[in-house]
Amino acid sequence: MHIGDIGVEIFFVISGFVIPFSAANSRPGQFLLKRFIRIYPAVLVSSFIAFGALCLASGNAASHIPALLRSLTLLPVGPWIDGVLWSLAVEIVFYCVIAFLIPLGARGRLMLAAWLGISSAVFTLAVAAVFYLDLHGLQQEAASSAIRYYWKISLVRHGVFFALGMLIHDLSHGNSDRSKRTCAIALTAVGAFQIVLFQHLSAPSIELAAASSVIKAGIWLLAIAALVVCIRRRAEIASLVGPWAGTVTSLGLLSYTLYLNHYTVGGVVGSALVAHGYNSVATLIITTSTILAISIWVQTGPERHLQDKLKQLLLARRVALART
Repeated sequence: MHIGDIGVEIFFVISGFVIPFSAANSRPGQFLLKRFIRIYPAVLVSSFIAFGALCLASGNAASHIPALLRSLTLLPVGPWIDGVLWSLAVEIVFYCVIAFLIPLGARGRLMLAAWLGISSAVFTLAVAAVFYLDLHGLQQEAASSAIRYYWKISLVRHGVFFALGMLIHDLSHGNSDRSKRTCAIALTAVGAFQIVLFQHLSAPSIELAAASSVIKAGIWLLAIAALVVCIRRRAEIASLVGPWAGTVTSLGLLSYTLYLNHYTVGGVVGSALVAHGYNSVATLIITTSTILAISIWVQTGPERHLQDKLKQLLLARRVALART
């Protein structure tokens, strides 16, 4: 049962909610520069860690160099040194569209949310109609076509999640009316349905798809509910967190390096432990501990250091250019 990747859909909603904060009062170039400083240092370090792990596992460094270069240059087309980077490529496309629309302000963001939501909903319903109704005997063709990468990188497939996050952001800032609340509910329904649909498209059996799709959709809905509660109760939560605010912030930042290091490193470490006869419990504990230790080191050490250096270099240079 494959349910761990539900974090992608949760991540895209959170991104849609958070990115408007970063884009506010920023020029397009400044916004993209800030996002680059935020995401690239961890990608750089984690890509070399994944490269090292794969080289140790395979004994063939040369075969992994093309994937490493794609990761280091943030190319939107894989394969990358770590399989999870496809979602970061989608995220970067979202950043670029946001930057393009910054001159239009809040109106531009609402236009983008509407476009992403509508196009993603139409795509989801079209795939569902062909797959579930088996129109013209094209069920298998629909399944294979719908999961292709270009639907992801074009934001058509996951647009509903970004749109929902953007709409939640707008609603949380007092721009609340019945039509927007209705749209948010509709986007939530489409998002949950898409999760169920694509689990059916990829699961090897109907029984497995039925169970895993309900679990995945349920986890996603709980995450959205938690986000809404946190927004509505942010003052109480901030007061409750109080002295631990710094720790909570650090844990939030750690989620990014965990995302970058869990897949390839976890796979290599776990496979090596199984090959050496470790049982499942020991393998889980050691693999999880290794991933956590590496992620903490990346987040507290080289990522932070590189971010500081990039801020000094790039932002200072940009200010200097603006003054000339």
